[in-house]
Amino acid sequence: MMRTVGSFEFENGFILEANTFLADTEGLSKERRLSWYSDFANYVFVRYDQVVEQLVCICVVNEQWLFNETADIPAAEWNGSDQLWHKLSIELLGDHLMVFRDDILIFEHFDSAISQMPKIGHIHLSNTYQQTCFDDVMMTSISGPAYICGDANADQTVNVSDAVYIVNYVFIGGNAPDPLDAGDGNCDSTVNVSDAVWIINYVFIGGNPPCDTNGDGIPDC
Repeated sequence: MMRTVGSFEFENGFILEANTFLADTEGLSKERRLSWYSDFANYVFVRYDQVVEQLVCICVVNEQWLFNETADIPAAEWNGSDQLWHKLSIELLGDHLMVFRDDILIFEHFDSAISQMPKIGHIHLSNTYQQTCFDDVMMTSISGPAYICGDANADQTVNVSDAVYIVNYVFIGGNAPDPLDAGDGNCDSTVNVSDAVWIINYVFIGGNPPCDTNGDGIPDC
């Protein structure tokens, strides 16, 4: 069964989410797909396939495959055995793509081409047999500046050069991050040397990503 929910427009990015349920139906493949597309040349989707017990994410912009990854999720964690709905979320902001299962970050990708995704498109739902499988489908447009938290020098990546940029800004009068919030790596509403330290810890010793103060994989500011 395939269903297009409707046409939607977003500004700098969007959050697309829906609760999904894999009913315990004997002998039938249990697959769910949630996608945003404008045409076959521009789309992003996330799909759980119980046959291979994997969550898949694919992102294509202007016929270029930017992202195609899988993550193992055992059927015992997501089918009729737990009798729970689980939320799938696709978040796209500027050059940043994230996919969540419930509140757990599964996929993350940065690519400058992502920002070229057309701003008008459709939500598409599909499953492999005739049964209600989606609930609370919601599309939220994200407004405001499209920036990556921790990307102080605006090169669309977070690395040691962002820490150097912050140090130069704080100590020797270098240019400020633009927007300033992009340099607030520890989410304390100021930009100072502690943000540079946060980024260094993230890059070199596996610390939390910028703005992820509680370690759940989701930026907190």
